[in-house]
Amino acid sequence: MLLHTGEDYAQARDLATTRLISDEKGHERWTLLIDHSERHASMPDVSWVELGRLPAHLRIRSDASRDWNVRALTLMARAGLIELVALAARHEESDEAPQTLADATHAAIRVMDDGHRQLDVFNDRMARARQDVRRAAERGLAAMQAVAAGDVEISEALRRMYSVNQGVWVPVTVCCGGCPAHWADRAERVHYRPPTALRLPRFAQRSLEALDRLALPRAASQLLVIDVPPEFAYAETCATLVKLLVPALKSHTVALERSFAQRHAASIERALPRGQSVDVFIDTIDANAPGQWTAGAGEVRIVVWGNEQPPALPDALRLSEAHLEILVVPSELPHPHHPTRRFIDTTPHVHAPDLLHLMTS
Repeated sequence: MLLHTGEDYAQARDLATTRLISDEKGHERWTLLIDHSERHASMPDVSWVELGRLPAHLRIRSDASRDWNVRALTLMARAGLIELVALAARHEESDEAPQTLADATHAAIRVMDDGHRQLDVFNDRMARARQDVRRAAERGLAAMQAVAAGDVEISEALRRMYSVNQGVWVPVTVCCGGCPAHWADRAERVHYRPPTALRLPRFAQRSLEALDRLALPRAASQLLVIDVPPEFAYAETCATLVKLLVPALKSHTVALERSFAQRHAASIERALPRGQSVDVFIDTIDANAPGQWTAGAGEVRIVVWGNEQPPALPDALRLSEAHLEILVVPSELPHPHHPTRRFIDTTPHVHAPDLLHLMTS
């Protein structure tokens, strides 16, 4: 229930008007942060900056000063000058992020524009970013005014507001538990439309040393094909492969072909080592939607195929930007370009029993 008066509009406008760091202060703080940065241990193009670092004219550390550093970095990221890669509660490079932004003491950043130190370039990029922030604030305020006036249903207003973030579309679903616009429809208690999520474009580096030692034949530099002979139970063998490969390689993703996922997704998830399931994406791939096969840069992905014949699977995986694609297929899977032949007849591969023996002996 939304109760409001005319005076509330002025207060809402004040709240929507974000305080943004000026060009002079922003450039000063950025120069200080980057001059005292430290190189990331595993990513040479990423640096750690200390969020509590003070300008020369300040002597006492405070939350306000730290917040201004955060604002400067956030606006720079929006301006395309840098990319914010990670936050850390201490200067330790781990996968665990701080519980809240207030707990963060360091930020990992990647410089995206070589002119970041030039004052004119910095000012131009930041000015455009400020304008974008103000426009977004105006759109948000206008959306809430439309909701208050009864012109727009609230979940639809929120979907419009958050579906575009810094010029990039992001998946936002509509979920309504009951509002005036939906009260007339009592057939459903909750109105919910699942979103379609885009895949991540970049993944952290992983070591393939454990696999490289086995000197296995690869179908491409980043593609390893594993076939499961018909005399072996396919789903159980795939689960065993996942159980061994995920912790050995710290795989980012286990992707299941849709027909296989419908029957065996639960058994694959149960095969993940204890505690590992929270660190691995479980994805689903449609054999007839090649766009879903695209991997992120640096990704280590295990793709478990079913019996669906893919239209162009070899091309999609051989050209992948992944660090490593591990494709598990039935030995009898037909070749997408030569239906009378098997996929493995023309593709370097390793038999699943042989790989399991190597990894467990």
